[in-house]
Amino acid sequence: MQQQLFILALLISFIVKPAIGKEIPWEIPQNKESITAPAMFDANAQKVGEALYLKNCKSCHGDIGMNNMIALDPLPKDLSIGQITKQTNGSIYYKIVNGRGAMPKFKDILSVNDRWNVIAYIRSFHKGYTQPQPTTINAFAGGAVTLKLKWFEAENKITIIASGKEKEVVVPAEGVEIALYMQRYFGQLKLGESNFTNKDGHATFLLDGKMPGDSIGKVHLFAKIVDTDMYGEVQVNDEFIAGKPVNKPGLTEKRAMWNVVSKAPWWITIAYPAAVLAVMATLFYIIILLRKIFILGKK
Repeated sequence: MQQQLFILALLISFIVKPAIGKEIPWEIPQNKESITAPAMFDANAQKVGEALYLKNCKSCHGDIGMNNMIALDPLPKDLSIGQITKQTNGSIYYKIVNGRGAMPKFKDILSVNDRWNVIAYIRSFHKGYTQPQPTTINAFAGGAVTLKLKWFEAENKITIIASGKEKEVVVPAEGVEIALYMQRYFGQLKLGESNFTNKDGHATFLLDGKMPGDSIGKVHLFAKIVDTDMYGEVQVNDEFIAGKPVNKPGLTEKRAMWNVVSKAPWWITIAYPAAVLAVMATLFYIIILLRKIFILGKK
């Protein structure tokens, strides 16, 4: 029996051992992998990125090019190696944002611009690296996109207008994914599928006219940018008479006994005023006693 247990333990050790320290490949969405930086990496971006790297990344990855990473399992990579050089900027950006294992998520630690500055610093160690030209969609990264809502009553549609600044000139933000929501009692209800802005920076959503509104059909709509990793939290909201008039009572109206007397049990109707009168009588009696004590004290 002991010999059988020994053989079983030996087999398990051979099965488990190769998994220790084995690195699991990253699974990066294709649309994230193809993201490019919003601007060309220059000396200033690299300088800012260096300070951010030393503060947030060096403790694990060590000095770039010095191969002095912290002893973790699996071992962090020196960010100057060819394996990192071959990765796209979008892949590196995705890893910084989402983290994994011992690597924390920097989504709430570094701003969008800070993340790109760190990548600019890392790329300065990659010999022969050529940065792709920034694309139009990324020209407004970092939450610089602004949104406006416009309702067309005759066609019962909502158009979201997205714009950003390019060299201090306001231009349409093309290719930005927008989602439309309606405010409900609890949370927000998404209206249809998200939509991408066209070359004019417009994303249009058709409304069915059956959305429940208030007594005059007013609805509260929200438009949000879906890719918060790229643009940050950007949204706009407004109210339009674009729904179906609904005159619904409040959640407690005609349902709670403190709102409608007819809903109260008969014993509550009698007991409540009786209790109030009893309290008032007690207070009046206490006042009389205090007055008597005061008079006796003067004598």
